[in-house]
Amino acid sequence: MLFKSGLLSALFIAVVMVATLAHAGGDAIVLDADFDARMPGDVLGVGGAAAGEPVDLSTLDGLILEDTPGDNFLRVSNNTGTSNGRSIRWQLLDSAEITSGMVTISFTFTPSALERYGLGVRESGGSSRVFLSLTFSSGGTFSGTDAAGVIPLTNNTFAADTEMAVVSHQ
Repeated sequence: MLFKSGLLSALFIAVVMVATLAHAGGDAIVLDADFDARMPGDVLGVGGAAAGEPVDLSTLDGLILEDTPGDNFLRVSNNTGTSNGRSIRWQLLDSAEITSGMVTISFTFTPSALERYGLGVRESGGSSRVFLSLTFSSGGTFSGTDAAGVIPLTNNTFAADTEMAVVSHQ
């Protein structure tokens, strides 16, 4: 994920395993970053998926804020004074690789301004399998791709300080 400044209320990635795997017909949650159990004012660490945290913040600042009691979100800010891209790198539990099954990715994102943002989920250690890639432009439009290619969008505009719910099943 590339950020200037934005809000992320939860990042949830689940994999529905195929019948031939050990968890036949079940869901295996490989990343669940829900900030509601965190204390407002907590600084986001780099403890990995087991802690519901990224493994790298790339000089970005992550702060847990409270919307309403029990409804927290992550504010990500690029306070480096440069416009160079910065990213947050999340890793799946136990560095899992997703080789089959249905992948569900869901989160809400609130851009703080009409800036360039990039939100992406790809396989660990490389970029040969991209599960979701969203690109936001400073002109207020966005586009997306997933493992199947370009995502057809009926409305590809966004506004500053307006929450967007993102759900992808593939």
